Amino acid sequence: KELLVATRHILATDFREGFFKHVDIFLDENLLVGTSRGAGDSLRPLAYSLLAEVVHHVRLQLQMPQLSKAVHLFSRNVHDSSLPLTVQTTSIRLLMNLVEGIYHKHNQDQDKMGGAAQALQAQGAGGDANVKGRKLLVRILDTFVRKFGTLKEYTKKLCEAKAQGKQDDPSSQIEFMPFRSGSLSDVVIDINKEIADCKQLIKTL
Repeated sequence: KELLVATRHILATDFREGFFKHVDIFLDENLLVGTSRGAGDSLRPLAYSLLAEVVHHVRLQLQMPQLSKAVHLFSRNVHDSSLPLTVQTTSIRLLMNLVEGIYHKHNQDQDKMGGAAQALQAQGAGGDANVKGRKLLVRILDTFVRKFGTLKEYTKKLCEAKAQGKQDDPSSQIEFMPFRSGSLSDVVIDINKEIADCKQLIKTL
């Protein structure tokens, strides 16, 4: 945890460029947070926030396989109920920033292909890259739409619980388990804070 904190501080300095060539290592979750469940519960929120910063800085230099891995990872985080809503919001912001990188890479591939004759010859390579770019953009859009569906049910339960004065009722926490699960620290929910975080998440979407 201290190593992740120190690394995040370095990202705020000019020395952060030294990490950019190791982005593939950062995208390896087993290396970043380990395989232990206990370590995962405590490190994942901090690790994904750190990873989001690294990817944000290099988003225009990423290759299509790296963009694909980042989209897969952060779109999954958006729907991960064991992560705090603030981390889900960070993941959404990064996905929106990756759209620029995907579009930029798509245009680079188009330029390399050249004219129509070259496009036909390179359909196996450049064409596949273009299809991959479109699929990534569709996946990002699908992630956002599906998140709206989840929030619709979750915010409804939160507002009902607040209206009924259940903020301090431990027995009411079980109602939110399908939406907020994972480690034991996630079981107790501050309804007022959750509502505020949901508002921020919806605003970001």
